[in-house]
Amino acid sequence: MLAPLKIEGLDFSPDFLHCWIKGLIKNKDSPKLKTAVLPFTHLQKGTGPMIRQGLSLIVFLLVSACVQSAKLPTEIDREPAGKRARSGHPQISDSNEDSSDDPSEATKQRQAKQGPRPEPSIPEDQENLQKKCAAGLETAPKEIFLNYKAMLVSYSPLFRVANWTRHEIYSDSLERSCAERANKFIADRRLANDFHLTPIVTKDYAKTGYDRGHLAPSADFLWSTEVNSETFFMTNMTPQTPPLNQKAWNSLEGRIRRWACGNGHLKVFTGPVLKPSLPRLASCVAVPEEYFKVILSDKTGDYKAIGFIYSQTDSSDLWMERALPISEVEKRTGLQFFTEFPDDIAKKFKEDLDIEKWKNSETECRACDGEAKPPEK
Repeated sequence: MLAPLKIEGLDFSPDFLHCWIKGLIKNKDSPKLKTAVLPFTHLQKGTGPMIRQGLSLIVFLLVSACVQSAKLPTEIDREPAGKRARSGHPQISDSNEDSSDDPSEATKQRQAKQGPRPEPSIPEDQENLQKKCAAGLETAPKEIFLNYKAMLVSYSPLFRVANWTRHEIYSDSLERSCAERANKFIADRRLANDFHLTPIVTKDYAKTGYDRGHLAPSADFLWSTEVNSETFFMTNMTPQTPPLNQKAWNSLEGRIRRWACGNGHLKVFTGPVLKPSLPRLASCVAVPEEYFKVILSDKTGDYKAIGFIYSQTDSSDLWMERALPISEVEKRTGLQFFTEFPDDIAKKFKEDLDIEKWKNSETECRACDGEAKPPEK
């Protein structure tokens, strides 16, 4: 691994240096760049000031090119999951290739050339695999909290997937959703560096037939390139069948965004239904049978809540059939949601389910160009 380059207090990662090279190519014929490089071709005693001047100009030209190409936001508007645990943490990409679970047209064309993908499958001899996966985790915590810029993940070392994720959706953020989907799956090395655990990497899902399914959806975070990239941490992924991930679950995610447009603001928990008997992939990643979402709108004290539990076998838009009171989702998952509210208020909205209220609040958001965002396919 390349060590970050440090120049007069600036810290440039390997990814940023890669962008520098792109900037160098872009500006290779620039007279300013040639002038800036000149002092480095004639290193002599007393040329220190010239070198510093040239270096400053190079930094300016290349950083400008990087910022333009990355379209980085000037600030992160909200941090609903709280501040990050530290100013920065290692972000190492496992793969920068488009994945089989990426809906882009380029990926679909590549899949057509490669032939059909394997059907989802579970390794045999699960008994011994379960023992292997549990070895060395006797004293591991049940959950590890991982803070990202706009989401919080409760990660399970035993199951090697998240217990749940929490994030918030704002209508004004959706209206500014002009960033590009990152499509770069990333291992969160904090698992190794801070907790001495093996990080989840993209090859843990290779040739299993399962998608790397997002829990906190990428499309909820297209208001920022940087924030969207964090949804591709493998700690935000779980094994989902392609029909669930690309059809049923994707349809529910789009509907929730439209609810956020109509309500202004939503709080969302998402996760797998975890239990000891779950089968494992060869990488020890647990394969859930079901997934849940719970959503709360608490605008101006008018509480409105809804929950869902979907099956790995679901493949169509089933939101009304799968809708549940949050209290029922809590019973089936063993989790407690929205504990920050007083018990009497929480009990009321958790037991209430009014589908008509949600149907009537569904609205298309307007994107940056003033046009309605097209529905996701």
